[in-house]
Amino acid sequence: MKSCRQCAREGFTLIELMVVIAIIAVLAALLFPVFASARRESYRAPCTANLRQIGIAARLYAQDYGGYYPNGSDGSRGYGDIADKGPRYMDQLAAYVSSEAVYHCPIDHGMRVSEISYDSPEVGLPTRFAALRTSYSYEDTGSFPDPVPEDDTGGRDATTAQFWDASGSWHAGSRQAEPGQSSEEWVAAIDQGKFNTLFYDGHIRLLNEADWIYARFPLLQNP
Repeated sequence: MKSCRQCAREGFTLIELMVVIAIIAVLAALLFPVFASARRESYRAPCTANLRQIGIAARLYAQDYGGYYPNGSDGSRGYGDIADKGPRYMDQLAAYVSSEAVYHCPIDHGMRVSEISYDSPEVGLPTRFAALRTSYSYEDTGSFPDPVPEDDTGGRDATTAQFWDASGSWHAGSRQAEPGQSSEEWVAAIDQGKFNTLFYDGHIRLLNEADWIYARFPLLQNP
């Protein structure tokens, strides 16, 4: 028969419970970023597949239009009033994609300001896809009044970005730029971003903010 002293020792002491709780808290702190990163990576695969399909559609369009890529806008505020006046690139590629779902990045959780032009409000809520029909920005969006030749001097090769995530915060898990921020705060927020980026030759890379800018403007690399 067990003594009362033996029965009392069968449970945890307060100190032992605190040690166990502390260990669980440390493990959770270590593993949570890993799980969050794995979750974002799981979203990147379908996003990459979407970009690849859009790139194929754009190349097919160029083949049918004498080497000219779409000149349509994605509706982004970062390009000014021309976003309201011209065609949408999604409409120009409609015959070459199976569904508009290819324009939806599954990790798109919206954006409140442009990440292309400072102090420019972005209609991108609750998601950018819901607001503008696409989660992806386009290299020629609103930049030219006429179709852009495939071989124009801007470059259409493995160094030039064609489509990318409208917000670098989605895949980076970083904070977004917010309305009313100073230009320094806006830049600091965007600096943390990572952009899933399709290049004109068809390859896709996840770029940090600096590489993303160089991919959009290759001539900056060799002034």
